Amino acid sequence: MRVECSKCERAIQLAQPYPYAAGMSDVSFAYHETLPAVLVIPRRDERWTELTGGCFAHDASAAQLKRVEDALMPYHMGGHFRFDAKPRCPLCNAEFEQTPWPAGFYVCFGEMIDSTTHSVWEFEHDEP
Repeated sequence: MRVECSKCERAIQLAQPYPYAAGMSDVSFAYHETLPAVLVIPRRDERWTELTGGCFAHDASAAQLKRVEDALMPYHMGGHFRFDAKPRCPLCNAEFEQTPWPAGFYVCFGEMIDSTTHSVWEFEHDEP
């Protein structure tokens, strides 16, 4: 898949052949707030289910998404994943203000973290 950054006007060749549909993949996703990385959280992730009731991010309330963001560890390169963050160009780090793919789809410009195979949660369960 090829995408052009409107800021640096350079073409980015991605390994993935097309944007991934979160709903069809049964996942929710959050982009990093300052780096080209994406966190993918399958609905089967027990911590996600505990915090959101197992719904998709687009169906979750602002309070549920905030609880999820607060429960995530900081990214190993600093910063955090946010549900309202936009994807970033891996060449110039500019935000994609508008993406050529529809809402509910995501692409991976840098590292893709899967919450079921990486340690992403700050703590395992809510403290009483």
